[in-house]
Amino acid sequence: MKIVEGGVTKAKGFEAASTAAKIKYEGRTDMALVYSEIPCVAAGTFTTNVVKAAPVRWDRQLVDSGRPVQAVVVNSGIANACTGEEGMYYCEETAKAAAEKTEAVKEVVAEKTEAVKEVVAEKTDAVKDAVKEATEKTVKTAKKTTAKKPAKKEIKVRTFVQYYGKEVEEKEMIAAVKKDWTKVNGKKVGDIKDITLYVKPEEAAVYYVVNGTDSGKVAF
Repeated sequence: MKIVEGGVTKAKGFEAASTAAKIKYEGRTDMALVYSEIPCVAAGTFTTNVVKAAPVRWDRQLVDSGRPVQAVVVNSGIANACTGEEGMYYCEETAKAAAEKTEAVKEVVAEKTEAVKEVVAEKTDAVKDAVKEATEKTVKTAKKTTAKKPAKKEIKVRTFVQYYGKEVEEKEMIAAVKKDWTKVNGKKVGDIKDITLYVKPEEAAVYYVVNGTDSGKVAF
């Protein structure tokens, strides 16, 4: 069994108060009230003695009835035993007085609860607005992203010329043309702006025009 320190008010939702009612002695707290913010299920352990004081009989009846309990009045210094119907009368009057006092407490608790609900509602509305705004931004971003055209993939193409059992790839012809043009004209590859090729398999050669003016021939 776990022992919880801190008294009866350690449990959430419970409050308690005590006073010096001068039941038997002066200057000591001898009466207390324990109050629950909401009605509770009541349970109790009672004496098996044939003679039972009025408070025991009252509490036993209440527990056996199954009715919820919201406040308990306890005292030190008077057992209210062997008092007959008068003792039961005092129990009833004490219960009525406690009920009247706790009604005021209920109103305070209700006010606090409503205040908390209002704060929670405000916070909830703020969160909802924030979520809505974030969602709208996300949707807009998603639409923009969706609207973007997919990037075009560059298709890799390789060209081969086949003739008389031989095979020459386009890049080989271009490399040969660059080499021939730079050698003949004494220029650099970086000076080339465009190349036009004319392939003649029957001659095993490719004719070229560089930069629209310089022409030549490369044999394979």
